[in-house]
Amino acid sequence: MVQCNSLPKRCPSSDFFPYFFSKFSKNPPTMKFFCCCFLLLVSLPSFLSAGFFHVAMGGDDQNNGSAGTPWATMNHALSQVGPGDTVYVETGIYSEKVSFSSSGTAGNPIVLLGDTVSPALIDGNALSPVGREGLISIVNHSYIHVVNFELANFRTSTTDTPVGILVEGNSHDIQIRDCILMGIDHTGTTNDRGANAIGIYGTDANGAIYNLLLQGNEISQCSTLASEVVTLNGNVRNFEVVSNRVHDCTNIGMDFIGWEGECSGCTATSGPNVDRARNGIVRDNLIFNIDTKDNPAYGGERNAAGLYVDGGADIIFDRNIVHTSNIGVELASETFGRATERIVVRNHLIYNNHLIGISTGGYDPGTGPGGGSAEQCWVVQNTLYQNHSSTRPQDDFDGEIRLQYRNVDMMFANNIVVADTNRPRVVIDGPNQAFSFSNMAYWGSSDGQAPGAVVTSDPEFVNGPFYFFALQPSSLCIDGGMALPDSIAGTEDYAGDPRLLGNGLDIGAYEYPLPLSRPLPDGADYSVNLFPNPTADILHLQWFFPGPAPKLSLFNSTGQQLSFSPLKTGPQSLEIDVSKFPAGIYWIRMEGKDGGIVRRWVKG
Repeated sequence: MVQCNSLPKRCPSSDFFPYFFSKFSKNPPTMKFFCCCFLLLVSLPSFLSAGFFHVAMGGDDQNNGSAGTPWATMNHALSQVGPGDTVYVETGIYSEKVSFSSSGTAGNPIVLLGDTVSPALIDGNALSPVGREGLISIVNHSYIHVVNFELANFRTSTTDTPVGILVEGNSHDIQIRDCILMGIDHTGTTNDRGANAIGIYGTDANGAIYNLLLQGNEISQCSTLASEVVTLNGNVRNFEVVSNRVHDCTNIGMDFIGWEGECSGCTATSGPNVDRARNGIVRDNLIFNIDTKDNPAYGGERNAAGLYVDGGADIIFDRNIVHTSNIGVELASETFGRATERIVVRNHLIYNNHLIGISTGGYDPGTGPGGGSAEQCWVVQNTLYQNHSSTRPQDDFDGEIRLQYRNVDMMFANNIVVADTNRPRVVIDGPNQAFSFSNMAYWGSSDGQAPGAVVTSDPEFVNGPFYFFALQPSSLCIDGGMALPDSIAGTEDYAGDPRLLGNGLDIGAYEYPLPLSRPLPDGADYSVNLFPNPTADILHLQWFFPGPAPKLSLFNSTGQQLSFSPLKTGPQSLEIDVSKFPAGIYWIRMEGKDGGIVRRWVKG
């Protein structure tokens, strides 16, 4: 049971933290006020001249929607507004299924906006889905933005499908940003039912869902039975899925699907065959603790991928992290005679997953479900580390990389593969056609195959046991990669620095040298490492710059400065006991002689 009062509060935009911390960290109330005002303006730069309406607890739908006389419900508000208008939902707990009744226009979207510090909670405890239905539904409407909401406790045991945020039909130019979703559940026990935290279903043959942005959302504690946590299915194209966190759920983290018949009119006989998610970017997402072990739809089997492509095409996966899930990344097709095609998987950190780091090809040797193929895909410049962590005997059949059945024209290059002792490096089933491995680095185990090996020694990570996979200067992986075009290799490594910094591409997700000045997306600096992140008890800090130890300040997501005592200190390291801190998002500021940096970390 997900308790509403346990939901974490949305932290302000991380891009802004380095500036306001440096200016206002000694005055948390001023800092919080300034941040909230700034972010509210940033969220609405082109809409301030349009209508700005309010919904609040204690409001009345007979009011005029002003700040002083707000409306009571989001549905009434959305029935009153038009292109360019914003509905601002004040902090509170709301019990309604929200549905958009009109569209915005290009340059003038309709914006449903929650508070940036204490978002409105849409609580589904007293609600039930009818058919496939969302707590927020956008069906056949376009130019819609949904920003800064919490959605929770929407569940059923019937044949209906609860969805946190649903986009369906002929809908385009949709943004879903900075939302928290928890407890979107199907409580049944059979494998023909399910739920989605975010469900994008392109069901219209005459118009795709396109120009879709899913950004900065956090999804956790969802039991989706036979369905995926985040799904893009059917006639969906031109999308970006960036900087989201999906964790502690009981089935596939993100799935990009084709050929399931969601777009029933999308057939080769009646028009273009576009019943598939295609032409997208999936970047900078963090996915962990995705596990079907206790999912009744799977009878105790572990088979959920953090990132899964099932029949999708022309998608670039870049700089994602997948750990502690059943499978890291899977490129397969569950439809016989259909393929997952032209997928690029690059610059990933994939570690400590239960069964497999990366799996490709159809998983059924025959014509049953899973009988499709993977074709013309590139798996390059990834770091895989000890991805066979399960000790259950029934899980002891996979390795770091597994080629299942019907891999066609597949390329694996410039990947680091560190397998645990006596665990397979590469497992190849078959039949497969025209796959190749080039410039691969293997270490840690001699079990299984090691195709394309050019490095068979320690890759010399900065700190592998704590998942800091940048290379030390003596690593043989430096400049050891195969030359690849920018369209495949990309122009940036996992850290966001230039992909080519020496005489050739490096093997693995990081390009050497370890960057010391370029900030992370959250304002951190690569001269600092925090691990593990998320953490449950002990937070470790390392810094890679000379001079005295930095001065540390710790803040919660509302800007309140917190006290702490170091457990252990070293020449360039520190440990902090955070076991008694509530779960949520925190910030640590490190001030040295050359200035300060801010790093985000998560208490799990």
